[in-house]
Amino acid sequence: ASGEGAAAKRYLAARGIDGELATSFGLGYAPGGWQALRDALAKEGYEDDELVRAGVAKKNERGRTWDLLRERVVIPIEDVRGRVIAFGGRVLGDGEPKYMNSPETELFSKKTVLFGFRNARQAAVDAGEFLVVEGYMDVLAAHRHGVENVVGVLGTALTREHALQMKRYTERAVLLFDADEGGLRATLRSGPLLLAAGLDVAVVRLPPGLDPDEFLGEYGAEAFHDYLTEKREDLVDWLIRRARRRREDVGGSMAAVQGAREVLEAIAGVTDPLRIDLVVRRIADAFGLREDRLRAELRGSKGLGGADLEESRQPTRRRARLRGWEQDETFVLRGVATDPEFAGRVARTLTEPDFRDGVRRRLFLVARQLVDEGRSPTPSVLQ
Repeated sequence: ASGEGAAAKRYLAARGIDGELATSFGLGYAPGGWQALRDALAKEGYEDDELVRAGVAKKNERGRTWDLLRERVVIPIEDVRGRVIAFGGRVLGDGEPKYMNSPETELFSKKTVLFGFRNARQAAVDAGEFLVVEGYMDVLAAHRHGVENVVGVLGTALTREHALQMKRYTERAVLLFDADEGGLRATLRSGPLLLAAGLDVAVVRLPPGLDPDEFLGEYGAEAFHDYLTEKREDLVDWLIRRARRRREDVGGSMAAVQGAREVLEAIAGVTDPLRIDLVVRRIADAFGLREDRLRAELRGSKGLGGADLEESRQPTRRRARLRGWEQDETFVLRGVATDPEFAGRVARTLTEPDFRDGVRRRLFLVARQLVDEGRSPTPSVLQ
């Protein structure tokens, strides 16, 4: 390559991206000038309006069409089937904005696309988890060092659609965002959302001033793996530790109440009853509070600072909340068969009409009778 193309190759080489990796991700270069792409595609028969709808060009008020990405390294963005649906561009030199994406189109929505997903999904199956980072270069740097189960967020936060994509391949996601205020905010937004979608979530905070690209470049893949193993922290434990640290100056019972409320608010979107039980117990143990008060707080009753949970007075609200938990009656019955405390709450709260499926309705009736008799509705007894 010569001229502008050579400058792009030098930039990629300086970032450690060789020809094989560039080919794997389809990296290219958009030359300078305002209509290089437009003119090339016009020769192929494409109309200006088609280029605008595809998100690769803009049209001004006078009707002149110009290329969106110019003098940038171009990074194709693919959907889950590996089809190119948009592009990102990294400027050469110190221009702004440093990174630019295609606008959202009929094909491209940032909330449904993770960068590098096609390249990462088999590695995520093998590793049992996805590593989630903030951008293109972090993903490329990870692949350059042989860490391939990495995907990048194209917007400011993960979405439920992203979570469900990952959950089709593995049960765990590790958030590896930058060690700055933006990375902290992204972790606080994204972690609870992934947890609510049913993923196990871990958090890794890199040393201050380093992103994954820089960490890998300075310390290498082996140190990176060691750091992930040593520093990963379960999301709920991380939320608890952060809440306690933020209230170190308060002290006493008020710090415990405020900290517990902060964590409860973060995990309020979780609907799996078994996961709720586990999480609430951990919060109660961490802050030295009663579980029933925490459950009341989670359900919007008087909660930590008020009276005991008065279950008999609010049957309609309680049934609505448990329906909100379950979504699938199987989850409720699984909890009944494995947790005597949960079985007792379900027996006191739900009634026969709450179960739509006939078989599960009969299982619920048997379980409720066993609870009334002081027996545990274990799987062997329910069969």
